[in-house]
Amino acid sequence: MTTSKSYLLYEEGGTSESGRTLIRYVWSSHKVPVFLGTIKWHGPWRQYVFAPADNVLFDKECLHELGHELRRMTDAHKAQPR
Repeated sequence: MTTSKSYLLYEEGGTSESGRTLIRYVWSSHKVPVFLGTIKWHGPWRQYVFAPADNVLFDKECLHELGHELRRMTDAHKAQPR
């Protein structure tokens, strides 16, 4: 696990098949982390999205935190020179 927030942990998952975008795995920050899903680039929407694992639930605080991370990653990606 590389980055810790109050509710979520983010693990670097390497890059996409094209090598142009990042993949991150999202885990709960409990004593025993639970896999929650994957952050990856969605080309048609031109932004990072969260693909949740099956049978996971989120409260408004987790969703807010996750939304902030998606915005941060998308902004950073769009700021890169092409």
